[in-house]
Amino acid sequence: MRSAYTYNLGTNPYLRGGLLLGLVVSVFPLVFEGLLSRTGGRSPFDEIRAHPVILIFFAHPLLLGLIFGAIGTIKRDLDRHYERKVTVLSGLAMTDPLTGLYNRRYVEEELMNLLHRAERAGGPLSVVFFDLDHFKEVNEKEGHRGGDLILKRVAEALQSVVGIGEILGRYGGDAFVLVVAADVPYATNLVERAVTMVKLRTGLTLSAGVARSSDDGTTPEELIAAADARLANVQARHHLELRHARPSSV
Repeated sequence: MRSAYTYNLGTNPYLRGGLLLGLVVSVFPLVFEGLLSRTGGRSPFDEIRAHPVILIFFAHPLLLGLIFGAIGTIKRDLDRHYERKVTVLSGLAMTDPLTGLYNRRYVEEELMNLLHRAERAGGPLSVVFFDLDHFKEVNEKEGHRGGDLILKRVAEALQSVVGIGEILGRYGGDAFVLVVAADVPYATNLVERAVTMVKLRTGLTLSAGVARSSDDGTTPEELIAAADARLANVQARHHLELRHARPSSV
């Protein structure tokens, strides 16, 4: 079991402070005795020989060092425990518990920040809204546990095509949102790669709609709504194509 206290002069300022305070406490009576001895003709060493109990004062640096060192170590451990708790809670506040991706709230907040940055710099910003096709049928067939497994695989597939600085999150259910500081052609190429990876890992198809800042909106709500609307158009077109592709009954 790890020791509860760590006495290291280099890392524990409380230990250094305790030793210094103990040294002051120890030296003070000797200086006081020295001042008195000047009138009585006795030196501090004569006083020590006459009163050996004075030597007890020399234990103060060690005693106070141990006490202050323990206080410092306990404080350090409490600070580390608090930091770990804050880290865990911060992670829970910004991530989706099922997929580990960013959650809806975090994506919208980061999208707002990126919109302000794009407005100042004049750069492009695209929002992609993904939706897993026929996921309801998967849930009905595989159950919620099987559906959750599919969503995790979809998240992994999407993460594999996302670059540094690009914000990917689960928006809810089987919907995902991706924010990229790039124009529509780059986002469209990314969508094609995402569709391929999801198909490889899950066997399912993925639909997506892309919106561009300024052209389709200036707020997170407007851009996500525009991307969602384009996604709905894509899915409607797919359904229409499937209906025409089915052989007619005789």
